[in-house]
Order: sequence, then structure tokens, then C-alpha cells
Amino acid sequence: MLRINSQSLEYIKVPVTAKKGGVAYDPTGDTVEMTFSQSETLPATPTWYAASWEDGSNQDMVRCLIGPTGEVELTASHTPWYVFIKITDNPEIPVLEAGPIEVY
Repeated sequence: MLRINSQSLEYIKVPVTAKKGGVAYDPTGDTVEMTFSQSETLPATPTWYAASWEDGSNQDMVRCLIGPTGEVELTASHTPWYVFIKITDNPEIPVLEAGPIEVY
């Protein structure tokens, strides 16, 4: 599990592999957002935060800047934060769980 200090300003990065009809394609033209929840279940009306694409040379990454003055500031907690990403394509808009992070 990724551990991040609550005073740190840094990108949370999630690798993404996209396919259409079983064929790999470049998703970096799609709008991406992230949300964070202290439950493994996505809230009914989550707040989505702006994210962006980062070309990881061999792997596309979705990233969101978290921390003081970032897109979102997560509080320190003994309960993990669960990261979700939303990719707006046409016609699909997948929402995917990316996994937990610990903010201390």
C-alpha cells in the first residue's frame, strides 16, 4: 500500500491500459478524474477532482496532485483512502477502483 505524509504535495499515479474491441489504443485524449473515499464502496454522489495523463513511456498513467494546495487534501487517518478513477470516453465512461493509499 502506498504511504503518503499528509503534509506532502505529490501526484497519486494510477497505471491505465486501454482497449477497444480487444485492441490497445491511446486513451490520453480522454478526460480523466479521480475521487477518494474512506470506504471500498464508491459514494453515491462522489466529488470528482481534475486529473491528467502522464506518459510513462511504456505505460499511460492517470495522476492527481494531492496535499496542501493540491487538487485535494486528504487527512491523516488509520483508515485507508480508496482511489477511484473515471475516464470519459465515447460512449463508455468507466469508473475503476485503483486501490488504497495510507495518509499519515
